[in-house]
Amino acid sequence: MTQQFWKLGSMATIGIGLVAASAAFAPGAVAAIKAAFVEQVLPSRPFQGSVVGSGYRTLGPGASGTLGVTAITLTNFCGSSQSVFVFAPVFAGGQVCGSNVVIGGGYPRFYVLVPAGQTVHLTYPSPLVYPGISGQSCVAFSGGDNLDISVNGFIN
Repeated sequence: MTQQFWKLGSMATIGIGLVAASAAFAPGAVAAIKAAFVEQVLPSRPFQGSVVGSGYRTLGPGASGTLGVTAITLTNFCGSSQSVFVFAPVFAGGQVCGSNVVIGGGYPRFYVLVPAGQTVHLTYPSPLVYPGISGQSCVAFSGGDNLDISVNGFIN
């Protein structure tokens, strides 16, 4: 019984000490500490982009941030199924997001089969991060004609 009382007494003393220590910080310091430890919220810069066409298509913020993709929607208007390659593009010298002058690719990358006349919607609770390659943070799509592509996410 004595040991339990001592443990409870120690916890109460620690709790009172923490309250006293937090009161010693200036209000600005408390706000800074709170921001550093509690700022795990949705990023404040949402991103939405869409493109229609064929060949290489790229979407993203370019050099203004890193793209985190939370959803991709692919709509196939053709009468046959289409395979679409999704990847991080490498551009020819000087090209930026939105360009179709793609000379290579990086990760994350994957294929999506879009059935004829249908829509495939992919969601990612934890965003797919497309880090900047040569300073450009974009997602690229290759393959598929008459395909509508929409990307949602956040820019960090």
